[in-house]
Amino acid sequence: MESDDVDMLIGDLEFVGQGIGPKALLVLVSQLRQRGDVPLVGLSPSIQNLSAQ
Repeated sequence: MESDDVDMLIGDLEFVGQGIGPKALLVLVSQLRQRGDVPLVGLSPSIQNLSAQ
């Protein structure tokens, strides 16, 4: 099984906490599923990112 890492950074603080990260992840996972060759998607948020846990 091959794996890739994805890092996400919301650069402008005015957009943090607006739901952009979860929406972007939904788009990414949807596209990966359409490809059909990605058997597993996992997340490892930073322990400091309480809203992502």
